Amino acid sequence: MATSKALVFKQFVAANKITHAYIIEGVNEELQFDEILTFIKLLVCDNAACNECSICSMVNNGNMADLKIIEPEIGAKVIKKEQILDLKRDFSKKNTEDSPQFYIIKKAELMNAHAFNSLLKFLEEPDDHIIGFLLVNNIKLLPETIKSRCQVLTYTEQINSLSDYIKINALDEEGIDKINMVISLVNSAMSGRADMIFKKHQILKLYNTGDALKDCLKIMILALNDRLKEGLGTHIIAKCDKIEGDRLTNKQLANLITELGLLEEDLSYNLNKTIAMDKILILLQKRGA
Repeated sequence: MATSKALVFKQFVAANKITHAYIIEGVNEELQFDEILTFIKLLVCDNAACNECSICSMVNNGNMADLKIIEPEIGAKVIKKEQILDLKRDFSKKNTEDSPQFYIIKKAELMNAHAFNSLLKFLEEPDDHIIGFLLVNNIKLLPETIKSRCQVLTYTEQINSLSDYIKINALDEEGIDKINMVISLVNSAMSGRADMIFKKHQILKLYNTGDALKDCLKIMILALNDRLKEGLGTHIIAKCDKIEGDRLTNKQLANLITELGLLEEDLSYNLNKTIAMDKILILLQKRGA
């Protein structure tokens, strides 16, 4: 469940602390979009976002002339430079300093390099009456030059499954393939298959830093947690491979998940990556035997 930022937006308005650009991070784009519209209505409605006046109605229906929404065009996988340039041209034609103008960029991490550069020029010379909102699943996908010029609001999300992990990190097929390789290693370790060593070396090449190895361990834990939830009768929508078989009882799975979680501390102390992975695999082998 995502945390609401509605109160935060109201506090901004009450304190008159409005910045020129916000990055809104989280996976629930519908909630974020609705709360941004409420924020806008708080700024333009004379009755504190009453949802009854003509101005609120225009905001809600997408008919407000001073509100522009940008997202990938139908059939496109990126937001293009031309879309940002169109926004700038449109706002320059309607430049009325007593009336605020707003833009919302959905899936902002999908801007291509040229679009990012065009937006950067926009952010480097902000107009007081223009307020922008960049909606992203994962702020790590935005350039530092963009992040440093915006106020960041993060909708905290609970990652309870691999599906959550895939969604929050906006993983493509290549990213899901990496997850499947991790799951394959877990399956090999728990079943004592001879290909475990080969798969271990593959994983260490892919997850070759301390932070990356932490991510690898997180994937293992989520995969085992999905397996546990299935054992307890929860239907899991699979977006990737699964932990094989019924080698462990639900209680044994829960204990294994806890033990793997404790190994995260080792990774926090810059433990040699190979040694850390060996400790993980020894535990998986021991519990899977």
